[in-house]
Amino acid sequence: MKQGIWISIVLFFSIHFLGFAQSDCTCLSSLDSLRNKIGLNYAGYEDKVNEKTRSHYGRMVQELRALASKSPDRRACFKLLARYVNFFEDKHLQIGDYHPDDFTRIYEFFTEKDARQLLRNASIDSPEGIWIEPSGEKKLAILKDGKRPGIFKALVIQSSDSNFKPGQLYYRLQNKGGFYEVESLGNALLSAKSRGKHYKNLFYNYGPWMRQYPHQPDLAEQREFEAWKNNGKGLMCYKMTDSVVCLKIPTFGMQGNQLESFVNKYDSLIRATPYLIVDVRHNGGGNIGMEVLLPYLCSEPFVVKGGLMKSSEDNNRAFESDYAGDTVLVRRLRQNVGKLVSQPDLSLQYEPLPNPKKVVILQNDQCGSATEYSLQIVKNFKKVTTMGGFTMGMMDYGDLRGPADLPCRDFKCVIPMVKSPWTDTEPIDRTGIKPEIRILLPEYEWPARAVEYLQGN
Repeated sequence: MKQGIWISIVLFFSIHFLGFAQSDCTCLSSLDSLRNKIGLNYAGYEDKVNEKTRSHYGRMVQELRALASKSPDRRACFKLLARYVNFFEDKHLQIGDYHPDDFTRIYEFFTEKDARQLLRNASIDSPEGIWIEPSGEKKLAILKDGKRPGIFKALVIQSSDSNFKPGQLYYRLQNKGGFYEVESLGNALLSAKSRGKHYKNLFYNYGPWMRQYPHQPDLAEQREFEAWKNNGKGLMCYKMTDSVVCLKIPTFGMQGNQLESFVNKYDSLIRATPYLIVDVRHNGGGNIGMEVLLPYLCSEPFVVKGGLMKSSEDNNRAFESDYAGDTVLVRRLRQNVGKLVSQPDLSLQYEPLPNPKKVVILQNDQCGSATEYSLQIVKNFKKVTTMGGFTMGMMDYGDLRGPADLPCRDFKCVIPMVKSPWTDTEPIDRTGIKPEIRILLPEYEWPARAVEYLQGN
């Protein structure tokens, strides 16, 4: 499979972009350029701007162009661009503003002593507390934000990064039931909010934060947190019982050889154990997927269906590099500009292994992008049972490459170029991927439930 299909929005937005306005940098020119690039390159454009939505879309564009023509400041302009992007309701289609003058840093006079006084009675079931990240670079205090129920704020109380000062507002969090909607502040303006997950003394927002006060993590939480240090990416492999091995992969945001080396290290253990749990909870995607795990997961030949590539001048530069040896496909792309062109299917077969005999994959509502693509491939393998909750829902359109250039260079947009093979028949963006077995227990109990399932069947 082409590596591009695994690229996640997470990686794109970790890049720091520089640049200042060019002579043609106006809000209207940026909006028109954004519309043009999405119309030409987005694989979901025709699905989203259709007979039912075209009238509403047209009115929205007319309104946004009128507002953009009034030369709003860059922050207001970004909100217009974000509104346009969010019309498409695609978590992979995003825009960010990376100009430091366009976002306001908010401060409160606040110290760690203040935090400890306010948080001394916080419940372990609340995200309130003092938290650190694996690098130790930043320490945050998460507190209730006024009297609004379910709203929290995260303030910096210590940082070795000079860009973040004590008292600076770092996150806003809103409780959405099973997860927290997280608005990041201070680095950039983003059209989309991330999804955070809290249980006991760990808070996952792509990577984990660990609570230090007023509750202390247990040994299991500490081990999970430590696995993220020194670029460990949270990878863990350990025996839960004599017959069950657990392999934790909470991100695909790494080079493929890092995951391959880690799995190879435990290959003999996995092959010697009857049952395997692959825990991909919190895994929002990355630039790889479950390819290295396929020998453990499948025991019969299978076909990975190709998607539909949006042929355009911009997209074809990437596609023609991917498929340079397939002259017939390259010719079809060039002959069908503006249309969707089928990707080739990929047939794979691995030598059956005696172990693992059965595999459970644990998933939750932070699983997105490349993780969902992997789940769509492996969920029907005979060995595999998916358990947990619905996934995030962000892989009906994918394959993200470099950002689209706009007249204002600090506005950066990434555009999905490929429509997934299931999108027309079983779309997932609105619902996520349903597990074969839902677990209606607190998430920290899910691995034990998976062990019970494997050993009882």
